[in-house]
Amino acid sequence: MSKRLILLAAMGALLALLVALLSTQRGPTTPPHPRESTPPSLPDNTPVVETTQRPAPPPPATDPPQAPPPDPASLASVNGTLPDATIKGRVLFKGDAVGNAAIRVGANDENRPPLAYSDEMGRFEITGIPSGSIQLWASRPPFLPRVTVVQVRSGETAHVTITLQGSAALKGTVYFDDTPLPNAQVTASVTGQSANEVFETVTGPDGAYALDLLPPGEITVLLLTEGAGPDITGHAIRSMEQTLTVDPGVNSLLDFHFPRTSARLEGVISLAGTPHPGAEIEVALPTGMEPPSIGTMSDVDGSYAIDNLPPGPVTVTVRLDPGDPEGMQQDFSLELSVDTTTMLPVNFDPTVHIVGQASGYIETDSTIVSLLPGDLDIDPKTFDEAVALRTQEIANITLGADPRFRFDGIEPGHYKIALMSFRRNADAPTQYDSIASVWKELTLDTPGFYEVDLSLPP
Repeated sequence: MSKRLILLAAMGALLALLVALLSTQRGPTTPPHPRESTPPSLPDNTPVVETTQRPAPPPPATDPPQAPPPDPASLASVNGTLPDATIKGRVLFKGDAVGNAAIRVGANDENRPPLAYSDEMGRFEITGIPSGSIQLWASRPPFLPRVTVVQVRSGETAHVTITLQGSAALKGTVYFDDTPLPNAQVTASVTGQSANEVFETVTGPDGAYALDLLPPGEITVLLLTEGAGPDITGHAIRSMEQTLTVDPGVNSLLDFHFPRTSARLEGVISLAGTPHPGAEIEVALPTGMEPPSIGTMSDVDGSYAIDNLPPGPVTVTVRLDPGDPEGMQQDFSLELSVDTTTMLPVNFDPTVHIVGQASGYIETDSTIVSLLPGDLDIDPKTFDEAVALRTQEIANITLGADPRFRFDGIEPGHYKIALMSFRRNADAPTQYDSIASVWKELTLDTPGFYEVDLSLPP
């Protein structure tokens, strides 16, 4: 009995061993649970590149980010050839390597991902470049973007060195009567060799502004106060302009100070001592200020006032009748300096001005407008009567190609005005033997402008 049990136990052990051997050869019947893989360890001298999405701040440079692989289709579109060339290069500044410089082909558009970044030695490489003439841009704040034209050939590698230029910066504060002025527009324009570059910003709540990445050299800074405020809303000056030189690597300082304008110009416009309403008063401001002039009209009592003028020299022009389309009117112009309250009364001369136009059959250089005394009996019928009448003239004008006429400085009173055209003899063109005339009676009691039109019969 014991031998039988021992034999059965041995057979069971042998069977278990056979099952184990078969399972090992056929593998597990169900997949094993997933396990996280552990990357192999790197040797101590293996470099590790950390990637970032944007270039790092100014030097010293760190390890460059990894640029996405170039798109062959977009590269081929540069000149329509197959991408099969390579560009290797370095980015330098004053001989030193510049890392993390973004390298782009075609255009320096920051919305397009760079094709490469320079490493800590300033080196970069771009493959799959189409053969031909390639614009290669390198940019890295605080340097100015730089473009280089590279000629690449199929199957070859072009080598290039791009030297960046340092940029300038400008900052400052805009004040209005010693109070910071927000929302003022600051524009810097730089005139280069080939094109004008414009940089714009607005002042912050503290009146401060800053312009970066400016090309070094002479720039013109224009300050516009449109939209700034609220205290400057009624201010007469709308702009200020200054020119200065900015240097690379230097934060230049330029503050603007708008003095609170307190100059006032006022007075009365009179004609022969009588207040004259409706006259136009215009004050021209110094060059560079906006608006270039400020104006107003005299009131019913002839008075006027202009506020918010910049203290200092201005030019004042008064037009007695600004509605005259021909400009045949009296005006007055004076340069003076305004400060606080400046009085400028203007009294035009107490005379009569007659303006008019002749029409009808007019002989050039032989048609005369005559101003005659009002009590003179005139109605010339013959050539001799017209010649005799002219001996009584107060003033006369011989008309040429321009049919307009004007008499100035006439005393107020009663007058007659005649238009006489002397006709040539048909048989002797150098002689006159007939007259065509028309006349009007004028009562000019007060100084000012009077319009008279005269028309001859055909």
